[in-house]
This record gives sequence, structure tokens and C-alpha cells, in this order.
Amino acid sequence: MKNAVKLLLVAVAGVGFVPAVLAGDVTSAAPENAAQISMRVAQSSAQPGGTVAVDVFVSNAKDMAVFQLRVEATGGDRGSMKLDGIKVAKERPDFVFGTAEILDAADMVNGRVGALRYNGGNTVDKPAYLATFTFKASDDAQGTFRFSLKEGDDNFLNDSNAILIPHKKGAPVEVSVGKPTAKTREEERGGRK
Repeated sequence: MKNAVKLLLVAVAGVGFVPAVLAGDVTSAAPENAAQISMRVAQSSAQPGGTVAVDVFVSNAKDMAVFQLRVEATGGDRGSMKLDGIKVAKERPDFVFGTAEILDAADMVNGRVGALRYNGGNTVDKPAYLATFTFKASDDAQGTFRFSLKEGDDNFLNDSNAILIPHKKGAPVEVSVGKPTAKTREEERGGRK
């Protein structure tokens, strides 16, 4: 096993973003009982020029004290989905760190968000909220767009000892943008003439 250093950009009042170094094993395959990162969208469709909020959750994480996430949008027949905002809604009753004192930072340039709990960690079994990524559809957007965790080192969980928590990524979530294609009479009859 190789140990690697993870970098989390942390917002410090009056200073700006400060790097926080986190050690962890980044070469191990996620075991069967690994933490699970999943996503949900409130709506399965959107209009061109509209927004889509993607909520990210974690489950089966032991002593979790730090996370960093990056969600990307791909697909569509035309147009695009651009990142429009990132938020850690600490007031949500299902927030992973509850009411514990935390520090969170959103990096809109690189599309990342991170948070760390000052003391200790939380163990979560059922899905607990981490963050919301908001995407804006271009005015010409149409088709099915997929939202998923970006591949690479942009997504990680650490415990209260700064040790990497192995995790698995859930399936991408999809949102249809634009007018749905009308079915032909033949399709409505199940292909019969």
C-alpha cells in the first residue's frame, strides 16, 4: 500500500483558502463494506436555461470528519450544463456532521467543495447529506444530462485521524432537458400498424 497526501482547500476568515494536508491510502480498492457516496436530484426534467440541484449523500462511513467532492455534468444532445453554485447546507436535519462545529469551503474555479469537522468524527449508516451542486442549463440545452462524481482524486472522505475512508461511487443521476420527443402513433400502439 502506498500512502499519499490529499489536499483540501480550507477557507480561513481574513486569510482566504489555505491548504490542509490529509494523509491516506489512495491505491486500495474499496472493500465491500466501504462508504457509499450517492446523489439525488429533486426533478427528473428541466427547461433550457433552468437549473438543476444535485444533492450528494454518504452512507456507511465510520468516524468521518472530512470530505471533498467534485460533481460533473456530461451528456446531452446539445448545449451544456455549467456549474452555477455549490453549497453545504449545514442547517439540514440530515447533514452528516449535525450541529457540530465545522469549516466548509466551495471552490467554484475547480468545482469542488469540502468540509471538516473540528473535533471527532461522525459514523453514518443511512444516507446523510454532504453538499448541493447547482447546474444551469444553457439556453440551447436538450437531451439527457448525467451527473456523477468526477474521476480522480477530487473526491475523498477522511476520518478524524486524517486516514482515507475507502468509498464507492453510486450510479450517476440523469435529468432530461428540453421538450420530450412526441411518440409516433406506431410507438403508442406498441409498434403495431
